[in-house]
Amino acid sequence: MAESLQAGCIEAGAEDDSIRVTFTVPDGWTGIEGWTVVPSIESYSPPGGAFLLFMRGGWLYPPPFCAGPGNNNGPTIPTGTTVDEFVTALVDHPDLDVTSPVDITLGGYSGQYLELRAPANTTTDELGPDPSGCNYYFVWEPGIYAQGPNDLWRIWVLDVDGVRVVVRSDSFPGTTPQVQAQLAAIVDSIKIES
Repeated sequence: MAESLQAGCIEAGAEDDSIRVTFTVPDGWTGIEGWTVVPSIESYSPPGGAFLLFMRGGWLYPPPFCAGPGNNNGPTIPTGTTVDEFVTALVDHPDLDVTSPVDITLGGYSGQYLELRAPANTTTDELGPDPSGCNYYFVWEPGIYAQGPNDLWRIWVLDVDGVRVVVRSDSFPGTTPQVQAQLAAIVDSIKIES
């Protein structure tokens, strides 16, 4: 990736981050890799999976990247450093299926909320890549790709004392109402300290 893009693509290391997020996790949920929370039974894949993760929100792919890792030119659409810049980039992107943003407060901080839906033909290695499908649907980098067809991303973009924090929950059409309610309760319990 070109050096001029590095600042937009790299998140600061945890050692430089004074932001702390706490939340309540129901029985049966577990953490993976320190930044993702999933229900251990359904995991994070379709048809009934769900998960929650925290990030900064990086540069966007110019269309969303639908091929195997390493087969792209990288994200080229800058998203600035603020809530408004990131949300505007998502909403203005012609290839994304996103809702209109609304003002919200989460964890004691203000921001904006919107939803993004992955295409119905999204797949991954775990689901079996499809040559005619959208394999590894990446929207921004650094980020995690959609985990399957019609993956619904609920996105809260917060201003935490001048630092952009993105909270993203994922679920699928087959995610049970019980898991959906648990995921919503986790988000509602979020507390943020900086």
